[in-house]
Amino acid sequence: MPAEEDLASTRPNWRDSASYAYTRDLTRESWAWEFLRRNPDHAKKAGLADASLQILQRTPLVLVIDSGDVTDIDQAWGCVFYQMANCLANIAAVFWRSDVSETVLPVRARPAADKDAAHFDLTRLGHPAIVLRSGDGIEHALLSDGIHHIQLEVRRGSLLEGPVQLHYELAGCDGVEAKMLALHRLLALQRLGRFPQSLYPPDQRAHRWMMALRALDADHAGASHREIASELWGGDTVETDWRGESDYLRSRVRRTIRVGEDLANGGYLRLLRR
Repeated sequence: MPAEEDLASTRPNWRDSASYAYTRDLTRESWAWEFLRRNPDHAKKAGLADASLQILQRTPLVLVIDSGDVTDIDQAWGCVFYQMANCLANIAAVFWRSDVSETVLPVRARPAADKDAAHFDLTRLGHPAIVLRSGDGIEHALLSDGIHHIQLEVRRGSLLEGPVQLHYELAGCDGVEAKMLALHRLLALQRLGRFPQSLYPPDQRAHRWMMALRALDADHAGASHREIASELWGGDTVETDWRGESDYLRSRVRRTIRVGEDLANGGYLRLLRR
């Protein structure tokens, strides 16, 4: 089980804004992971998933894994499974539950006949894919270039049966737009061989979330509120305003830390629902 200091070593240096540059292009799913992995209770169990991991098959582009018996550990946090739990969002492999993340695309797969012009082949996408086999009999697939992700929930059949024909399970109104977006991303990946940036626009709140991450990391590291204010808003501002008539700067620090704590303590689930 990882110690708190080990977990801290996997976080960016809160005093260096450049170490958070990787967050600029994060998707909401990745933002959710960044806050979840800062949850103290989650951190205590973060190594159990990796410990139970079984590699069933490995090729240059496709990794097939079995999650083992950790469903009860992950489900409580909204995940089916996660690999490399202590890593940054652009390194970790996180499989979200489809009832939690609206961008998980449910599909059925059947082997493609020779005459099928439109088929899906994991080995021909040109990007790494992780296929997870879990205890519930459902297959999960995560396609990624490190920044952009597409997660499929295969409710029948298997993506590993060679080229397959996919049937997309879209129904109702709630969350269907997010699943349509995931479908557009998948079709674009098949057509272009890459994840198009236009289908992964940065969230307008990304800067606010990045500041909350830094403030939360600083608070966990034992930094004073004045130190946090100096690094996040500049030493000159602190020199002139920290002991001024207004306590706006102190309030800003407290508020920013609270935003980070709220997102780490369950609020990250809101990021997964559009």
